Amino acid sequence: MQAREREMKLHAVAAALTRATGGEEVAAAVVNEGMEALEAQAAVAYLADDAGRQVLRAWRGLESENLAHLAILAPDAPVPLADAIRTGEPIWIESLGELLARHPELHASRTPTSKLQSVACVPLCSEERTIGGVAFSFGSPRRFDEDERRFLLTVVSLAAIAAERCRLRQIDEAARNRLMVLAAASRRFSEARLELRDTLDTIARAVATQLGESCAINLLSADGQLLEPVAVADVDPEVEAAIRRTMAIAPVRMDEGSVVARVVATGEMILIPQIPQGWASALARPEYIEHLERFPLTSLLVVPLPARGAIIGAITAARRRGSAAYTRDDLVLLEDLATRAGLAIANARQHEELQVERARLDLLASASEILASSLDYEETLQRVIALALPALGDFGYFDVREPEGEVRRLALAHRDPDRQRLLDDTRWTPSDRRDRILCALSTGSSGFHPRTDDDWLVDAATSPEHLTLLRALAFGSMITVPLAYHGSTLGALTLFFASGGRRHSEADLRQAEELARRAAAAVENARLFRAAREAVAVRDEFLSIAGHELNSPLAALQLQIQSLRR
Repeated sequence: MQAREREMKLHAVAAALTRATGGEEVAAAVVNEGMEALEAQAAVAYLADDAGRQVLRAWRGLESENLAHLAILAPDAPVPLADAIRTGEPIWIESLGELLARHPELHASRTPTSKLQSVACVPLCSEERTIGGVAFSFGSPRRFDEDERRFLLTVVSLAAIAAERCRLRQIDEAARNRLMVLAAASRRFSEARLELRDTLDTIARAVATQLGESCAINLLSADGQLLEPVAVADVDPEVEAAIRRTMAIAPVRMDEGSVVARVVATGEMILIPQIPQGWASALARPEYIEHLERFPLTSLLVVPLPARGAIIGAITAARRRGSAAYTRDDLVLLEDLATRAGLAIANARQHEELQVERARLDLLASASEILASSLDYEETLQRVIALALPALGDFGYFDVREPEGEVRRLALAHRDPDRQRLLDDTRWTPSDRRDRILCALSTGSSGFHPRTDDDWLVDAATSPEHLTLLRALAFGSMITVPLAYHGSTLGALTLFFASGGRRHSEADLRQAEELARRAAAAVENARLFRAAREAVAVRDEFLSIAGHELNSPLAALQLQIQSLRR
């Protein structure tokens, strides 16, 4: 190639590289222009991805069936291009014999040896950092003279500059896009209503829209044992519904070692650009396998959800098979979104706590008004427990010990006639157990059981019949508090949330104890009033009889005789 022709080729390469807007276009320009200038048989160009892997970006002269095993170039691959990238030095191999002597493994190469008679491998270096490499192979032995080497090194140097320019441009564009996404997300978070559920749904929808395709938010339960699914969004409504069903069946446990649990436990982000085949069967819980086989994932991001110095959960973003892999920039964007989301969730939780506290105070005020309105404590307690539902439970009952020792149960099921019939057939049963307090009347102490699974029911049941009843009631959380007054236990208030519903909190327990304290005072006052009324009735009856006797003439004569005798 004459000097004039070489100069024209360099101009053509430089023009093509100037037009390039991404790494793939840079690689394609080097391969295409280089092959024509050098009259090579085949060429490949690799560029590093965000994870540092050398990824095939452009090629020519290769059979399509040979591309799969060339997609990623391992650092220790037995090929001269891997050596050039690893060492940062060009490699010139001028004959097939020299190539096989250097890498005998190439005897079994899928590339025909007719295209490997000579090879030139040049690394792409930018600021003392190797970002990729280019290889050209020829159909005959070739002596690379100084001009050819200088030409190829110049082409690759221009390509490295163009690739770095494209990388910086992409970084700048990604930063701009990230700021735009964060600004839009912040606006959506601020415009969302302060209700926690609305805030969570807004966050999940924003992540699914901006990062695609699915987003799930898990919040740490009050006892720190579960990561409860609180929001799900997907660009496909069918997939979203399937995710909701799957996550509801099997919430994430903190002790199971899953990806999400590990992120919450350690506070470290996780990026899986390419999920390997068989990942679902190997690592996922059995409940998730069917869903993941139906909707296979290709890439995954999981970041912790911070709020006021603590990790309260995690945000997961996922893309399905056929979509582009997540990058480090996507991970940084999701981390920024999670930081803003954590603040929004904290504000919504504070708003919700204030509303709950206001509702608690309103409930206690209403209960006090009801308790003071009547001295018929049976009717009053029925009204009080109706007031407590559904804030403190889905169903429940008062057990009240009568002065004669009999225990009466006043039960109510909130809008559930079937459960009401079951409750009507229950009776108080004494128990000395303090680890499974089913009724505070037995011990005088509160029982707090926010999670009651079947094992718990089996352990708590006093008989097979009792176990059958407990299972039929189908509750997942319960509290029981004593009606204590001046050192005496007058009864107990027991409240349940149905399985799959809310869990009782310690705040619920404290409110139930305060409600029971006021109910105990009302019961005692009613009893004292009843006793006083009965005493007045006895007195009035006695005075009536005495007055009748005193008005009798015979009685008056007897009194006079007794007076004369004295």
